[in-house]
Parts: sequence; structure tokens; C-alpha cells
Amino acid sequence: MKNTIRNIYFIISSILMIVLAIYVMVNIDFFASLQESQQAALANLGDMGSRVSTFYENGGIKKLLLFFSGLQIILSSSILITAFKKHLMKNKGKMIAISFICFFTSELLASFLLSLLNVCILILSKREQKEDFPDKEKLPLPANEKQRLSKKQYALLIILAVIYLSEVVLGMVLPETISSFALITLSVSYYVILFITAISCLALVFPNDIVLFCKNVKAYLQHILPKVGIMYLVYFTVSIAIVSITNKSTSMNQAILESLPLWITAPLAIIWAPIVEEILYRGCLRKLISKESVFIVVSGLIFGIAHTISEGSLFNIITLAVPYTILGGFFAYIYAKTDNICSNILTHAFHNAIGVLMLILLNG
Repeated sequence: MKNTIRNIYFIISSILMIVLAIYVMVNIDFFASLQESQQAALANLGDMGSRVSTFYENGGIKKLLLFFSGLQIILSSSILITAFKKHLMKNKGKMIAISFICFFTSELLASFLLSLLNVCILILSKREQKEDFPDKEKLPLPANEKQRLSKKQYALLIILAVIYLSEVVLGMVLPETISSFALITLSVSYYVILFITAISCLALVFPNDIVLFCKNVKAYLQHILPKVGIMYLVYFTVSIAIVSITNKSTSMNQAILESLPLWITAPLAIIWAPIVEEILYRGCLRKLISKESVFIVVSGLIFGIAHTISEGSLFNIITLAVPYTILGGFFAYIYAKTDNICSNILTHAFHNAIGVLMLILLNG
């Protein structure tokens, strides 16, 4: 009886969520104008205010509203189908994650409250009947054979670290009068050499990881995906708090990337950074630090500071590093649990792909 009532409720609430999302899409100009009317109030919000104002001016608010509404329709349809099939409790974790996303992307108070109510109902609901439980348990992760690195492999990792750190030295020794052509040539050469070295490390230092990941993709995804939802819940909450404290919506490192053409930013963020940074901040450090908790903390801290070290003040370096530290710690946790660098590269690439998507929306 409880399951029947719950399924009927979620069918009705999902239909309402879809109708509300369609209503926003149909009246997109009206809802965009409501958002834009708040633009004048953003003038005193420093960096964040200027970025949001630019976002409005570029017509990005309409695209964002359409994106959120479309996402609401897709996710609510997923809940509707699941409830109709009476598989809500069988997929309780996924339904909670979907409802959380609907909660954060709601544009109307009604859909905001509905998604919040859905989350509460699902959290409080218990699996009671046999059909409420998933048919399959998680696939076990394959054991990754521990191997001592050879001198050649250690040397390759050291070379990668030296090339990566040489960017700081180059920035200090390059003359201010250097031509744009020479600077672009040096930058492209640096990124290409570093990427080739990282690929060499991936192939020669982590060959087992590649083979195991390709053969057991489903098992790795089953262990990674539930943790990604938790990470984003913490990451976005902390990021919002940091923005309110610093009035900065991005770090200098992020601002430089965003200033580049999209055809450069996208491959750097989605391909280059996940491979290079995961091998350095997770792969290399894990070879040096055997204790799991220490590895997670150290990796997160180094990852965070490395992304904000170019900030002008110590306060900004520390505060803006917090969200990056959370990400770095999460990536380190994934590596500690899966023992496969490829799972980290995939997770990192997914995170950066979301950032690139948001960048496209922000640029109108």
C-alpha cells in the first residue's frame, strides 16, 4: 500500500515538474527579464558581479534557463518512468541524486519545493519488499597488481614533474618585451611536450591500469558515480560560500583559461589537464605516500594551492584553494579506492567537461 501511494505521488509530482519546466520555456522572455531586472544590484559584488552582468548582456540567461528547463524535463521524465514501473525504491539512490539536481536547477518556487519534498520522501522511505532491492550487487573491482617501479619509470615521472614545474621558472625568466608570436610558440611547445611526456608515463608506468579499466569499465563506473553526487553537493556548497566571502567567482588560473579561445580551452580542460594532473597529483604522489588518509589530504592540499598560487594575496590563495582542495581530495579518494589512474582521468575529464559547458553558456 505504501509503495502504491508513493508511486502515485511521484507520477503526479513528475508530471507537475515537467509542466512547470515547459511553462518556463514557453515564457522564457518573461523569466529572463525577471532575472535581468536584478542586474543593477550586482554592481557592488566585485568580480562575481561583473561576470554575472556580462553573462546577462550576452544573452546567457536565456540559454541557462532553457538548459535548466530541458534538464528538468529529462530528469522528471526519468522519475516518472521509474515510478510508473514501480521501481522507485529499487533505484532509490539514483532517484535521490536526480531529485537533488532538480532542486538545484529549479527556476520556480513550486518546482523548488516539489523537488525538495521528493528528496525528503525518498530519504525517509525504506526498502521493505523484495522487489524494492536491486537485482545485482556492485561488480567487484579488479585487483591491480602492485609492481615496484623501475629506474626508467621513476626517471620518467621525475621528468614529467620537472617539466610541469618549469612553467613557473619560464614565467620568471621570460622578458616582458617578448613578442606575442614567440610567447604563443613557447606556450604551445610547452603544453605539447608536457602532454607527450604524460602520455608516455601513462603507457609505461600505468599499463595495467589501462588494460584493467578497458575490461572493467562498468565495475569502475558503479563505484565512481555514487561518489560524484556527494562530491558535487559538498563542492558547490563550499564554492558558493567562498564566492560570498571573496566576491571572486573564479581563480586567476581559471580566468586565464577562460580568456583563451574555446577551441584551445576545451581540449586543455577535457583532455590535457585530466591526464597530466592526475598522473602528477595522484599517480606520482601515491607512489611516494602509502598511507591512504595522508595521501588524500596531501594530494588535495597540493592540488588546491597549485591552482591558486598565482593569486595576489595570501587570503585569496587560501580561500580560493578550498574548492580545489575538495576536488583534489575527492580525486585522491577515488584513486585510493579504485587503484586505477584511468578512473581518475575519466572523473576529472567529466568534471572539466561540465565547466566547459558552463563556459559556453556564460559566453552566450
